[in-house]
Amino acid sequence: MAGSRSGAVIAGTWAALVMQGREKYVEHAKLIFGAQQNIIKALKEEVPEVAVGTIHVSPLVSIVMKPGKDQINGIALADVLQSEYNWTLNKTMRPSGCKLVISEPTALHWREFVDAVKGSVKLMKEKPELNHNSNVALYGLATNMPDMCVMDEICKMHQKALLDAL
Repeated sequence: MAGSRSGAVIAGTWAALVMQGREKYVEHAKLIFGAQQNIIKALKEEVPEVAVGTIHVSPLVSIVMKPGKDQINGIALADVLQSEYNWTLNKTMRPSGCKLVISEPTALHWREFVDAVKGSVKLMKEKPELNHNSNVALYGLATNMPDMCVMDEICKMHQKALLDAL
């Protein structure tokens, strides 16, 4: 199949949908979207130190840096959530932050996630060194390069090395 997805992933997804049926699919979607709305509402009401970047109903919740004094860095927040609460979030840039991809198991524990964010922010305020780390400094560095031809050359070198290895 053409595109960036392999045929096996598409066939597996189709088989899973056929196996669970339309009703279960709709039930799971409602659970996931409901959890997303609950998380967004709770973060806005209970964790004023962070900003929610998600504006559409989807299986994602993004947390971004809130402008102003005493910012909580979203990338560092992802690290604290991982190390202290075992929540793994994807790190993002433009804006700098992190995102949670909500699946059915995650949806069932949305309240624990909000509590983990609250606990992480509290810990980051108590220990400001947690609000910074080397990953925060390096994450978006490549996009700030004035001349992207450097990145193009690095990509070409990696492609050549991969092809040589094959």
